[in-house]
Amino acid sequence: MSRDTVYMIGAGDHAKVVMTTLEACDIRCAGIYDDNENLWGKELWCVPILGPVSAMPDNPDTMAVIAIGANNVRKEISKKFSNICWPVIVHPSANVHSSVRLGPGAIIFAGTIIQADTVIGAHSIINASVLIDHDCRIGNYCHILPRACIADGVSVGDGSFIGIGAVVIPHTLIAEDVTVGAGSTVIRNLEANGTYVGTPARRISRPAISNEEEWIS
Repeated sequence: MSRDTVYMIGAGDHAKVVMTTLEACDIRCAGIYDDNENLWGKELWCVPILGPVSAMPDNPDTMAVIAIGANNVRKEISKKFSNICWPVIVHPSANVHSSVRLGPGAIIFAGTIIQADTVIGAHSIINASVLIDHDCRIGNYCHILPRACIADGVSVGDGSFIGIGAVVIPHTLIAEDVTVGAGSTVIRNLEANGTYVGTPARRISRPAISNEEEWIS
């Protein structure tokens, strides 16, 4: 496979945003794999949906991007393949400092700013117009939604989900598998997993809501 050609995993709504980013990067999508058998043989924007995820070739010549917003699903899929290459995708309109370290499979969307010496983990999604200040640590399989603002020195644990327009103040620790609701403000460490909402963000007593739910994403 050519170095400017990738396969895409997932043909849902999030896939459309990933495809526009691939187009902006002049990267061709050779085909899509999705476990929804009703989509097999169809197309998404003239790109064929080839079959189930398990059918994707697992070899060093395969490059693929996971176009699925749910953190746990991206993690599960990435663990199924041991040989393929997961490229880093950065939209050309994003401003990512040269000292930023990006893990395999990370996707940075349009208009995002990531400042110096920040680390973004494997298969994390940094959505459109996010601001991440210097010296932050974003774990593996995270999803930071549009217009979230993360100040300097913040650490976000693996699998966490930061909702649209959320604000995190400097030098704050967010544990693994935390969901921060849309528009919430984090002013202290969130040391237990679960869902936090409001200003200041507080853990809600009911069970954590899936990070795929629309009211947060």
